[in-house]
Amino acid sequence: MLVLPADFNNAFFLFQAALADSVPVIFPTDTIYGIGAPISSIKANEKIFEIKKREAGKPLPILVGSKKQLAEIAVADENFDYIPEKRNKGGITHIFRASPLLPEIYKKDGSVAVRLVKKGWLGKLLLIIGAVTATSVNISDTPPLLKPDEIYAAFKGFALYMLWGEAGGSPSEIVGLNGEKIR
Repeated sequence: MLVLPADFNNAFFLFQAALADSVPVIFPTDTIYGIGAPISSIKANEKIFEIKKREAGKPLPILVGSKKQLAEIAVADENFDYIPEKRNKGGITHIFRASPLLPEIYKKDGSVAVRLVKKGWLGKLLLIIGAVTATSVNISDTPPLLKPDEIYAAFKGFALYMLWGEAGGSPSEIVGLNGEKIR
């Protein structure tokens, strides 16, 4: 088990280790603590479903650091104009039509949930390592855990943690951009 404070260098190290060992990471996102893994590691992301007792048909949201990364996992259309390249704050997860090249584990009904992360160490990390999944740290259908001691106690079977104080945000809002109108 490895617990490191949240910063760019530790995040880079932990996500590289997660990829090599096919394990998820618990880390602070731009909203609340998340559990995720690089999208290139299907095995690590499958473990998230097991650990959270999450329904197989409920894909994990994906974090990206730029519109360019977004275009790699979603169909680039007029709805991309709705997303500013740089956000002043996080907290909005958008539903787009998924790229046909995106693995099925990340899609539901041809759509994908994506959040463009605001600047900071996490945004910088995503630009370097690529897109990662991130869902709240909890057992499905229970409130998200916000304090490191609660997270550690509930998920001590994880190999990699990056914790730094109590999460100050709230879960993201979801905006559907995968249909004819914004929802």
